Amino acid sequence: MNFPEMIFAVVRRLAPFLFGASVLFFIGVLVWLTPHTEEVMGETEEVVIPRETSGRTQMYSAADFEEEAHLREVLIEERGGRVSLARLKSLRFSGEVGTGSVARDFSLLTMAPDLIHIRVSGNGEQLNLGYDGKEYWKFLGMDDGTRQGLDPNPIEVDLMMALGRVHGPLLQEFLDGQGRVVSVEDVADETGRVLRIQFIASGSQEIEQVDLDPLDLNLLRWEKKDPLGNALVLSYSGYREVNGFYEPSKVEFWRNGDKELELEVSSVVPNFGAVRLLFRNPISG
Repeated sequence: MNFPEMIFAVVRRLAPFLFGASVLFFIGVLVWLTPHTEEVMGETEEVVIPRETSGRTQMYSAADFEEEAHLREVLIEERGGRVSLARLKSLRFSGEVGTGSVARDFSLLTMAPDLIHIRVSGNGEQLNLGYDGKEYWKFLGMDDGTRQGLDPNPIEVDLMMALGRVHGPLLQEFLDGQGRVVSVEDVADETGRVLRIQFIASGSQEIEQVDLDPLDLNLLRWEKKDPLGNALVLSYSGYREVNGFYEPSKVEFWRNGDKELELEVSSVVPNFGAVRLLFRNPISG
């Protein structure tokens, strides 16, 4: 839609999951403490996560994954390996987000396991949304320092649920040794053949679906129905390498067939020194 996640050697085809991107909001770190210093987003840790391309020229197919254990192993390795992935604790994305002709600056922070803070800036105001591990929150901040608490709408909650997992939906389940694969099949779509995997996450009864690139298992599409039956889709395209990151340059968020927003990602920073304070609702304390 990864709108992905964008990603770096180890986060290489990872960011897609975890990203995928946002509504008109733009996250800044410590927004409530430093509302006029948007560049302060937390210190970047000196963490080196080496990731070399496999050089594969042969595409994966559903026949390669008759054993679920093999699918889990291969996907983790394609993302950089279990040891390297375990070191990825947080991600920071920035760029432009919008719908139609309207585009604004955004910043998005995620922290394991599923914390998220999104901020969109423009016209003298900043829209902030987040999840602190217990509740979803939202407030509108003005350049004069005033803030107004708001209730997140269903679309915003759906978006935060989709983007909040640092390792993305399927990969996070595999890393935790959880989840259950329902089916793996080769499917033809408008771009060619994709590897489609349906699975059920731990603690859920709902089927989620991902389409992966059969060559490198990059995430192309994630789909799920929310508790109200709305069809949610994140699509990722334009993968590229930027300063050691392999990331999608565009992520789109769709709901019931309508494109709600489009994310153009310009920067991705892993392990930026996140703390739980950054994800707390400053209005409620």
